[in-house]
Amino acid sequence: KTIGSENQLHWTTLTESNTDYFDIERGYDGKNFASIGHQKAAGNVATVLHYSFTDKNAANNTPQYYRLKTVDLDGSSALSGVISLTKTGNKEGSIVLFPNPVKDILNYKTNANNAETVEITLTDVLGRIVLTEKARAVLFPESAESGFDNSGRPVEVIPCCVDFEARFSESKTSRDTAKEQLGLKDRFVVVHLGALGGLYLNQEIADFLEYSRLQDSRTFAMLLTQSNAAEIIRLLKEKGFGESDYLVRKVDPKEVPGYLNACDIALSFVKSSFSTLSRSPTKIPEYLACGVPIVANSGVGDVDLLIEGERVGALITDFSYASYRRALDEIDSLRKIGDLE
Repeated sequence: KTIGSENQLHWTTLTESNTDYFDIERGYDGKNFASIGHQKAAGNVATVLHYSFTDKNAANNTPQYYRLKTVDLDGSSALSGVISLTKTGNKEGSIVLFPNPVKDILNYKTNANNAETVEITLTDVLGRIVLTEKARAVLFPESAESGFDNSGRPVEVIPCCVDFEARFSESKTSRDTAKEQLGLKDRFVVVHLGALGGLYLNQEIADFLEYSRLQDSRTFAMLLTQSNAAEIIRLLKEKGFGESDYLVRKVDPKEVPGYLNACDIALSFVKSSFSTLSRSPTKIPEYLACGVPIVANSGVGDVDLLIEGERVGALITDFSYASYRRALDEIDSLRKIGDLE
């Protein structure tokens, strides 16, 4: 919102996991943005937190576009939607819009004089943005049909997504070529991308890899993470993985597609709880951008709806060998009928 000579930005997180900081970006055309400040994140919390940032250098009488980049400890990031604010500076005159919310006809009143030009820009800057439909159902169930909460504010679901132009080329390297480039020819590559530990289930990841290896001796474990990898390496060694059977590496976000292109299955094993209903894991769109089928546990954001509705992988309801077997069989069946091509 605009107060006096400043634009004040406010945002709320329902939960945070390995979040490093928020980068506030401003632009003048809604397409090109530059950073104007940073806000340190709490990191790992399961409670609602409120943040704010004041832009003291916004131009007068010109729409300013803002977006928020959330950056995790592993270097991955996600962008919010774009909002617009127009600061009028010291210019006198006020505008009242009604009714709110508007459906068919919008009325306005202004005290500007007849010789004065008044520009009115309508935005949804007072709206509510959530990452998942499940979070909407918990926080603003009344908005499911109308799109507005009980106070007349618009509610929008904007899940985490990826920038295809910046990070994912349309001319994607074939899986066989990518494997050959990484020295993984003829291996069955299972990948986990992102943080380890905490909400991300190291033991269950290792268990799945063990089961996959029992079913297919070609199984190769790939873990791309900025986290301390000592525990997952210990677990893999305990399960019989030799040094030639796994790769644990910190990689720059720009290098991630090159590794994902070589993978056969991607994992998203996250501790399921009430707070994770609001989570939209960034790794999910990154996997899909590279055409890698996903094995994920249920109860995390809208992952259930995505995987089952779009047939892009397999969903497990518990961490058991029986569930792992069903997941591998389901992905194999999807490949055979061409749904994963």
